[in-house]
Formats: sequence, C-alpha cells, structure tokens
Amino acid sequence: MRHPALAALALAAASCAHVPARFVDRPPVLAVADDSPIAMPRRRAYSGFSPDTISDAYLRHVLVDTLDPARTPEAVDINALDDVPRSSWFRPEPPRDAAPGSAPLPPFELDIAAAPDGWPSPHSERGDATVPVIDAQGRRYVLRRDSSEHPEMRTAAEVIAGRLVRAIGYLTPDVEIIDLTPGNFTTPDPARTFLEAGPPPRAGLFRVSATRWPIGIDLGPTPEAATRRDDPNDRLSHLDRRTLRALRVVAAWLRLTRLEPKRLRDVYVGRAPRGHVEHYIVGLHGALGADAVLALSDVPAIGPDREGTLRRLITLGLLPQPAPAPTQTKWSSLGEISGTVSVQDLSPSPSFVPFRRALPGDDYWVARRIAAIPHGVLAGAVAAGRLGDYTASDWLRQVLEARRAQVVAYAFDRVTPCEVDGLDGGALLLRDLAVAYGLATAASTLYLVEQLGASGDALVAPAWVHGTSERVRLELSPAALASGDSLVIRVWAARSGKGTAPRALEVHLRRGAPGPTWRVRGVRH
Repeated sequence: MRHPALAALALAAASCAHVPARFVDRPPVLAVADDSPIAMPRRRAYSGFSPDTISDAYLRHVLVDTLDPARTPEAVDINALDDVPRSSWFRPEPPRDAAPGSAPLPPFELDIAAAPDGWPSPHSERGDATVPVIDAQGRRYVLRRDSSEHPEMRTAAEVIAGRLVRAIGYLTPDVEIIDLTPGNFTTPDPARTFLEAGPPPRAGLFRVSATRWPIGIDLGPTPEAATRRDDPNDRLSHLDRRTLRALRVVAAWLRLTRLEPKRLRDVYVGRAPRGHVEHYIVGLHGALGADAVLALSDVPAIGPDREGTLRRLITLGLLPQPAPAPTQTKWSSLGEISGTVSVQDLSPSPSFVPFRRALPGDDYWVARRIAAIPHGVLAGAVAAGRLGDYTASDWLRQVLEARRAQVVAYAFDRVTPCEVDGLDGGALLLRDLAVAYGLATAASTLYLVEQLGASGDALVAPAWVHGTSERVRLELSPAALASGDSLVIRVWAARSGKGTAPRALEVHLRRGAPGPTWRVRGVRH
C-alpha cells in the first residue's frame, strides 16, 4: 500500500472481531400495518413541567442510560435496508403544497369547547396567542397571531418549518397565512379583542396563521419514552424509534430550541371503534429561532430567582439555563437564527429522552432526507411564510441552506454515507452521498473494503479502492463469492488521508436459488 497510515488502520480493522447483524431472508418491509381498527384510547392530559417530569427528563433517564452496561440498541422502526418504512409515524411522500380548497373559509365560529390543555389552546405564549375556530365548512382550525414586538415571526415560522418537516416525511398539519377582519367571525367583538392585541392591520387586514387542527380527535401529547398501553398498534419502544431519535438533527437544522411534550401529539383518526392513532408534530411556531427571542415580558426583573433556584435544586443543576438575549435585531419578523449550527442546537430544551439514544445511523438517515429536499421546495416553503420584507425572506433562505449543509456534513462524517445502487455481476455498486452533495471529492476519497463470511470471518485480505466519482464499483473476490451462500461487505470511507469513518457501511448479500446470482438482503450504516 502507498498509504502507510491507512494501511495500519486496515490491519487493525481486519484484526478486530466482528459479529455481523443478522437479517431474515425476505423482502424488506416498506409499510407497517399499524392502522388496525382500535377503540379510542383515553386522552392524555398535558400537565406542564412538574418536579417529577423535570427530574425524569434530566436525572432519572440520564442515570439509567449512563449506568446501563448494555450497548444502545439499534432503532426498532427500521427495515432491512436501514430505512424507516411508511407508518402512522412517517409518510415518505413527495413534497406538496396544501391541497386546493383546503384553506379555511369564513365566517369563523370561536370553538370554545376546544381542549384547554397544552397545544393548541386559546392562551398567550410570549406575546402571541391562539384561538380555536370552526370554519364555514365545519373544519377545525387554530388561528395564531403574532406579538406586537415581532410581527410575522411566529406565524411565518409555523408555516415554513411545517412545510420542511413534512418534506422530510413527518406528519404535521397544514398551515396557511390568511388575512382577516373581525367581520370574518360570527362573534366580531371577541375576535376583535384577539386580533387587535397583536400587530396592527395592513390595509385593514390582520395577518394570522391558520393550522388545520385537530385532524381527528386530539389524544394529547405523545409519550416520549413509553408506548400507549391502550393502543394495540403501538408496540415499539418510543425511546428506540428512529423517527423520534432523529428529530434532534431536524431541530438543529430549523433551530427549534424548545421541544416540549405538547409539540408531539397523538390523534385518533376515523370513526370509533374503527379508527386508529396517528402521530403528529405540531406547534412549530417556535422554530427558526423564534423561541430564542425574548419578549420584554420574558426578561426577569432584578432580584432573587426563587423558581429557578428550586428547579436547579430538583435537577441537581442539570436544567438548561434560560435562553440568552437575542443578537438578531435587523428584522423583527425573524427569530434568533444564523447560518452557523452550534452544538447546543442539537440539544433542544427541555430534554427529549430519545435524543440521548440517537446513534450515528439515526442521524444519517434523517440527514439524507434533509439533503434530498429540492432547493425549489425549500425556497417555496420560505415564500409561503409571506414575509413582508423580501430581504428578510432571501436572507432566511440562504441561512436555511447553510444550516442544512452543516447538519448534513455533521451526520455524514459519523458514518460511511454510501447507498447501495445494486449488483452488477460480481461487483457491488454504491453511491457516495458525500461526494454527490459536494461535501467531499472523489479524488480525495479511498474505500477500505472487507469481505466477510456470515459469522464475521475475513474471506480475503482487506483492499483499498480509489474513488473516481460519486458512483463506486467494488469488484468482489471470486474466492469470497465461492465461499458460501452469504457474504458481508464492509466499506469504510477515508477522506483526504484523515483515516476511516467512525462507522462502516455493511451490506449483506445472499446467493439466489437456483443459480449464481446474488441479491442484497440487508444494509446497516
């Protein structure tokens, strides 16, 4: 080898014992049938942050995970191709705008019977407020107005973040920006109070966001650790769902600094007892740094912080400190967000337990989906926020592109970011996504290839393959192909002589019957 340092790494890798994952010899699961008819589960109340919930999040789960000698398990909601199949948690569909005719139609009736706990509810939050309504077609919406200090900020964040989260594949309600007058309500006087407490109207119209919610019957917050005992379809530990673990990368990209339990909601869809539960992300009005902006009413007066002292005592000082004062003051319509992603952005507050169990493969999965969102879809999401200042809109689009590149690079650097393109005779075809998205060059990339038996024993000596483009062709050894009916290919990417990636791509092959052809049986990153 002409690369002594990398050669040493190759010998070390070859000498390490390795037990490959095991896959059932069957086609990968592309959709999960977790929508079987069930009786309506009970509603879980949102109790806010009591001392018990705070100590659970910042103390008990931390200690249990730290002292548990077992290795963090792989995600349980993935298939043999290391992907998350379609389910009531995740719908990998092409990005779309709101369906024609889905915009709310006035007149609106105030929905006083809407549940008052958690989100959504007619309450004031950091100067903005929401009110539940029923439109002329009997559909339920939540209208949100901005605070006077930050017009457009939270309504735009709710629309923009919602469209981008949906483009990834998560379930989130449709949100539109609409313009209203008190006359658009069946009871104008309460509506006037709601609207006039926010920013002044433009041309006689008040700006609000209209969120289609609830989609069915709101069952309250989604349990972040345990499953729902009254939902027979909910069988997998929430701690080990990739869809929940990977949200930390989404939160970092969109600078969602707060992730309260009320922002993940369960909904019963369909007529009881023939309906089922679906799992939504709601309340994204705090994204794009909106939650990091302090309203004047949020700035504590000088004096003893008794509540803060008590909370720090309960959590042994583990509770994150309050958000700092904002530094982005050029546009009042934008939150505290910049083109640089910080380490703190990967840890929204309060602590979300599944984040601590996120493995590199979980982060890579969602980063791959974030990277695949077309530039036009991202630009369209920003445009849907209807920011009045086009310079703010253009700046925000550039910031989101820059942050996207950083979170994708972070996740890709922790694995070997290659996807299987197929098999061509005796060769395995890969696509290096880091090269495809311009995060690395083919000329500076080498691939260490190991060919192992089903039990992890090396069939041939490790070999280096030079990259020539984003498409990588790995010729398999005739001796390895003739060794049996199962073959495991481990591939480590090495960039610019910096050593191999922390984790390999592992591809499991199975010989077809009858004949010498091979097929991909499983993939892990």
